[in-house]
Amino acid sequence: MTTPFLRRLYREWYDRFVTEMEQLPRGTKIELGAGVGFLREVAPSVVSTDSIPFPTNDLTFLPTSLPFNTDSVSGIFMIDTFSRIPGTRAFLTEAQRVLKPGGKIIMIEPASSVWGRLASKWFSEKNFDRSADWTCACSLSTGKVNSAMAWIVFERDLEQFHQEFPGLSLASKTYHTPFRYFVGGNSRFERGLAPQSSYSLFKNVDGWLSSLSPQWSMFMTIVIEKK
Repeated sequence: MTTPFLRRLYREWYDRFVTEMEQLPRGTKIELGAGVGFLREVAPSVVSTDSIPFPTNDLTFLPTSLPFNTDSVSGIFMIDTFSRIPGTRAFLTEAQRVLKPGGKIIMIEPASSVWGRLASKWFSEKNFDRSADWTCACSLSTGKVNSAMAWIVFERDLEQFHQEFPGLSLASKTYHTPFRYFVGGNSRFERGLAPQSSYSLFKNVDGWLSSLSPQWSMFMTIVIEKK
């Protein structure tokens, strides 16, 4: 986390994960793309994983080959990770295999909204290729991404997703966070554009704008459930 402001935002997102955990069946809970995050501080039972060998990892592996038994995982959590996975279908195939019935993937990903695309272009240089297929020329190690991938799979091609992965279903999709991510410091402005004391103000503004239209949101929380 680059700033206290941004850490507060991540803590809010982690609290959403914890709320989801309370509704999951018993089983292994993993975070993909944990990086230098601190979900394990909030939820110590979560297995911290990444494809890059951070010293804080519990396990290091590619998300296209999950080292877990079939029907053993109750929850897969990730933030801004789905758009970085170089094999979208391979990951979803593995997730469908390892998740228990009633288990979920809970991901917070860039929203391919009008504002999200503009803000990302101006402040974080994320790439949104909305015309792409599911074959993402992404790289977890170099940071090459297609930030539109979650929108492509779970909105544009939702029917195709359900056809290819009949064991998985889209349970919910929530749009949020128009401003706090980039004003908090995870952008071209590493020190942030707003002091920590303004967090509550920006939280209220984010909530109001998100309620007006999904096109104002910079992120979306997607919940995928195994049948």
